[in-house]
Amino acid sequence: MIVGAGLAGVAAAYYLARSGAFPVVVERNQTVGSECSYGNAGLITPSHSMPLAGPGTIRRIPQWLIRDGAGIYIKPRLSLDLLRFGVLFARHANTQAMLRGMRNLRDLTRESKKQFEELLIEESLDVAYQTTGLMNVCRTRAGFQQLVERARLLEREGFQPKILSPSEARQQEPRLRDDITGAVLWTEDAHCDPHRFVCALADAASRRGAHFRFGCEVTRLHLGNDGRVSELDTTGGSLRAKHVVIAAGAWTVRLARSVGLRIPLEAAKGYHAEVHDFEPIRVPMIFHEHTFAATPLGNRLRLAGTMEFIGLRGELDRLRAEQLLTHARLYLKNLSGDDSSAWCGLRSCTPDSLPLIGRSSVVPNLVFATGQGMLGLTLAPLTGSAVTALVTGGAADPHIHCLSPGRFGV
Repeated sequence: MIVGAGLAGVAAAYYLARSGAFPVVVERNQTVGSECSYGNAGLITPSHSMPLAGPGTIRRIPQWLIRDGAGIYIKPRLSLDLLRFGVLFARHANTQAMLRGMRNLRDLTRESKKQFEELLIEESLDVAYQTTGLMNVCRTRAGFQQLVERARLLEREGFQPKILSPSEARQQEPRLRDDITGAVLWTEDAHCDPHRFVCALADAASRRGAHFRFGCEVTRLHLGNDGRVSELDTTGGSLRAKHVVIAAGAWTVRLARSVGLRIPLEAAKGYHAEVHDFEPIRVPMIFHEHTFAATPLGNRLRLAGTMEFIGLRGELDRLRAEQLLTHARLYLKNLSGDDSSAWCGLRSCTPDSLPLIGRSSVVPNLVFATGQGMLGLTLAPLTGSAVTALVTGGAADPHIHCLSPGRFGV
């Protein structure tokens, strides 16, 4: 039984079905990929595997508590869960933990990208996959200096950044403004239409024997006398399963709590503003000073990013989304936004920026597949194959142990 039909749940269903199992996916919405799998930036990006917590991060928290349109906002509130998350976050805000996390994510995202490309070929998935790379673009000298320092660090860790002058950056992307200060190009990255991918993968999973049950929300888990999940309460009645995979994103916290597990997982709301009938840019970009992405999706330009830690609140703040358009005009020429749409969704984030993918150390038949943060699309294939190995007893990627829920006592 898989709870959640986003990227993680659908990928788990596909790989389980491919292994010969017949997984059942329970989803509260009426379709697959109704949450962040629908509206994310569409990037497959090993180059952006740096954890959020690092040296100097703690000094920036006071500015994150002010909602001024910055990339990150933390709503001050009385919450023991948020306090615990903050304490664990602070413990990882050092060079050693940052580099350890980056190296793990580097290896995992590269393996996942490899699986992604194998999957596209094997199942003939048409998802607008392109390997045009990803470019970080700066508009200030200070920002460019910071970006170059980060690029040099990552170069020492096996990445191959290309540092570009303003004119070189505009050669890569003529839509860039004349007053940008420089850019860094990451050639190993790719992008696709994330909603097309999750839908196509769900179809492939169904063909192989997976079953999807929509409009059915799991509200509670029950433990039997043996300490295993024995029953799931849903809005469509009670269900039983031999194995339970929780791929419910930010809502995983509530389900885990029903069996006494307190997961340090926080919802981080992200937004996108999408411009229609826009002449496509050549290469996806991340606007460095404002930390959000611009991705070409056919005749649409998707501006996606920001992180709001405000709890499980999914309402759309249209002004927040419109700020993406305002800030994008600082980097791109001729961006009117007269014909645009807005969206928001809740990512699931851990204090160390590493996902929770693994079997519970407390409940033997409970497997978690959540906490991918902004790498949900990038890590989807690896998440699915790892869950399958855990459930079937197969061989998993050797690096997957670092994602175990046991590191947080769950």
